[in-house]
Amino acid sequence: MSADIRQLLLEMVERGASDLYITVDSPPMVRVEGINYPVEGDPLTPTEVEALANSLKESARSMTGRYKESSIGGVAVNVVEC
Repeated sequence: MSADIRQLLLEMVERGASDLYITVDSPPMVRVEGINYPVEGDPLTPTEVEALANSLKESARSMTGRYKESSIGGVAVNVVEC
């Protein structure tokens, strides 16, 4: 799977999801009304997760590191590095 952050965020908005979870060895998950659902596709590799996180960082629009995509609803994302 070649994960694209914009596509994942669009999927999130289309499903009415409150959260998007991106984790190594798991497909992306969206949270809708308190229930987590997988996004179609294979589990993400460490390289894919790193690329998604880097994409978010590069697109950051504020000092707090939030990704803002106003054309799809003003989504804010926090990246946690371990």
